[in-house]
Amino acid sequence: MPGDVSHHRLIARPPGLPGYQPGRWCAVCGKTTSNRTIIDCSSGDCPNTSHTNCLGDNSTFDCCEVSALRTAQGITSPVVYQVAAAEPPEGGAAFHAEPFDSRDYCKTCGRNGHTENNCLRRNKCTHCLRVGHTAKECRTRIAQEREENFLRKISTEQAQNNALLFKVSVDSFLLLLIPLVLPYPSLSPVTGLQDIRHTHHTHNHSTPLTPTHTLSSRLTPFIQPGVMPGRKSRDQLTIISANVRGLLTNIGDLVNSHVIPRTPDIVATVETFMNESVPDNFGHMKGYTRWHRRDRTHGTFGGVAVSFHKSLSVQPLDVDLPNHLEIMFFKIWAQHQTVLLCVCYRPQWQGSEPIVFLQTHLDELLQLHTCNHVIIVGDMNQHLVARSFEELLTVHGLFNHVDFPTHISGSSLDPVVSDLPDSVVTCSPLSAVGSSDHMAILTLIQITPQRDGRHTH
Repeated sequence: MPGDVSHHRLIARPPGLPGYQPGRWCAVCGKTTSNRTIIDCSSGDCPNTSHTNCLGDNSTFDCCEVSALRTAQGITSPVVYQVAAAEPPEGGAAFHAEPFDSRDYCKTCGRNGHTENNCLRRNKCTHCLRVGHTAKECRTRIAQEREENFLRKISTEQAQNNALLFKVSVDSFLLLLIPLVLPYPSLSPVTGLQDIRHTHHTHNHSTPLTPTHTLSSRLTPFIQPGVMPGRKSRDQLTIISANVRGLLTNIGDLVNSHVIPRTPDIVATVETFMNESVPDNFGHMKGYTRWHRRDRTHGTFGGVAVSFHKSLSVQPLDVDLPNHLEIMFFKIWAQHQTVLLCVCYRPQWQGSEPIVFLQTHLDELLQLHTCNHVIIVGDMNQHLVARSFEELLTVHGLFNHVDFPTHISGSSLDPVVSDLPDSVVTCSPLSAVGSSDHMAILTLIQITPQRDGRHTH
């Protein structure tokens, strides 16, 4: 540490500077000289030095000018000479003792400059490690728990279905095996097990066998006519909707992380970033139709693409709408009902025009295409046009079933809107698709009896 080695004495730091006293400091501002550009006093044996940016227009430094330099820097502390520097404690620099003010000390983080009432670490989330909220209020945690509960429910139902199918298979095998084991020529494969055991114990071969528990009667409560076990009936629709922020780059994660594990009936994507240079057969998924696309006619962003499971009856609708609107319409047949599916992307620069178009023409489209229900999915950025969005819901008696954040900012931008009761529509958040900043949404819809007559012929 510099000391008083000549007639040039060491200038003390201005009082009131917080923290530890450095080993060497600027004579003007008193801050450390480490990792800074400095100039020593023009007298070679002077212990004082200065930052170059504290000298103003001067190119040299003389410790006799410190008072004037401090005045130029707005420092009012007078120049005080230090006879000798205090010896630092073992293992570190000397601490610059300052009066302790408990009114400016935070007990939460142990720092000066604020109190615990306005400390940012006071509301630090232990789940996502962000400040501003607690773990109980963390939207990321809530969304993850919802997805985990939903997947757990699906796994439980699948296990129950597998157990039921195994039981049915065993019973069927036994019913077919018994005629080969017991000496009853007249025994039918559909004869119940209880009747066989009863007849076998009585040893009365002339007693007719009454099939009180036939195989078909045993299966009636579990298998509906015309529906294969393990296959979804058309009275339920499964939709995965997502803002993918580039289908070309995120198609792999969409298929592997969302489509294959869940086999949805409908995959609706927006902001596909595709144009006419992308071939029509791009991203064809096994068991699904080719992507029905509405690419943006100008630029490389935006766009809508929808693919359907081949077991679903769908008709793309040719609706006359402005070229710049990124909306697609489809007619879906499900359980003697027809559903109008609308996939919409509303970029912010379009204002409320897409929503006004839907509000104006929705009834007309329902009547023209004889649809009983309507479902609207996509990214509508409805928080920016909240009034128009609420008018759309109110005028047509619609409901937004998404009540959770769908964007990493914590906003809900991707609605699932329908005229169906909230009790038959279940929406759950999924993870983001690839590099997208939006979460995908899984929607399960139980089709109910048709809508009121104003939308049918």
